Amino acid sequence: MRQGRVLVRLIVDLGDASVCKSVLEALKVDDVELPESVQLIERTCEDSKVVYLLATSLDKAENLLKLWSTLDDLLRCMKAAYQTLQKTLSGK
Repeated sequence: MRQGRVLVRLIVDLGDASVCKSVLEALKVDDVELPESVQLIERTCEDSKVVYLLATSLDKAENLLKLWSTLDDLLRCMKAAYQTLQKTLSGK
C-alpha cells in the first residue's frame, strides 16, 4: 500500500522580480540542509513571487513536525534576506 504524502506550496510575493531572484539566491544555501524526510520539489520565482513546493511522507508523525519546522525556518530566513536586501538597496 502506498503511503500518504503532504505537499505544501509556499508563495511569498516580494513585490519585485529582481528582489525575488536575489532572495531566492540567498536562500539557496539553506536548501542543502533540509531534513532527510523533507523533499524540495520546486524552488522558483514567478514574477515577484518566491515559490517553494515541499513534501513529506505520512509514514511517521515526526515528518510533519520536521516539515513544519522547515517552513518556519524558511520563512525566517526569507524575512532576514529580504530585510537585508531592502537595507542595502536603501543605503541604510
